[in-house]
Amino acid sequence: MRHLPVRGPQILPQATLVADHFHLVQLANNTLNLVRRRVTATLCGRRVRKTDPDYGIRKRLLRNREDLSDDKFADMWNRLVDLGEVGEEILSAWIAKEKLRDLLGLAGTGPARSAISAKLFTFYHWCLQSGIGGLERLAATVGAWQSEVIAAIELDITNAAREGINRLIKVEARNAFGFRNPTSQREVPRILPRPAAAEVAAVLEAICSRRPRTDVPLGVLRDRVLFETACVCGARASEGR
Repeated sequence: MRHLPVRGPQILPQATLVADHFHLVQLANNTLNLVRRRVTATLCGRRVRKTDPDYGIRKRLLRNREDLSDDKFADMWNRLVDLGEVGEEILSAWIAKEKLRDLLGLAGTGPARSAISAKLFTFYHWCLQSGIGGLERLAATVGAWQSEVIAAIELDITNAAREGINRLIKVEARNAFGFRNPTSQREVPRILPRPAAAEVAAVLEAICSRRPRTDVPLGVLRDRVLFETACVCGARASEGR
C-alpha cells in the first residue's frame, strides 16, 4: 500500500509529527499478549486453555491499573507470582505496559522535558533489563519514534476519539451481517419478509428477560429486534427455496 508523505516541501511543510497515544498503548498490549502466549506455549506445549492459571486474568492484564480494584489487582499479582518464572515474565510485560502509560500520562500536564526524559529512561531501563525479546522490541519501536512520542506529550494531541468512532463504525458494519456497501445494507431489509408480530414479541421478551437494558430505550431495542428477526426470517425463507 502506498502512503502519501505527511510532511514535505509542498505538503504541510511546518507540520509536527506526533505518535498517537492510542496506538502506543495498543502496541504495548499486543506485546503483553505475545509474551503471555509464548510463555504459556513454552510451559504447556500448547495454547492457553480455560483450566490454565493465567487464563482467568488475561483480560485484567489489558486493563489500566487504576481501573482494577485492589482485590482484583492483588489476585492477579499473586497468581502470576505463584506461576514462578513464567508468571514473572508476564508480570514484567504488564509492568512495562504500565510504565509506558505513566509516560503518556504526562500529556496535558505541561511537563518539563526533564520529567519526560526521566519517564522514558525508566521505561527503557525496565524493558532492556528484563531480557525479554518482546519488551526489547517494544523499547526499540518507542525509541525509533521517540521524537514523535515527546511531541505528542508536549502538544497533548491524540487520535483516541476518532479511533473510538472508527470502532463503532466497524461494529455497526459487523452487525449488518456482512453486507459490504451502503446500498445493499439499505436494500436487504426491504426485500426480507416482515416478521410476524408474535415472533417479534417473543424475541423481545426473551432478550429483555435475559439481559435487561434499562439504559436503552425500548423503541431502539425493538427496532434492533425487528431487523435481526427479519434477517433470520429471510435466511429461513432462502433455505426453503
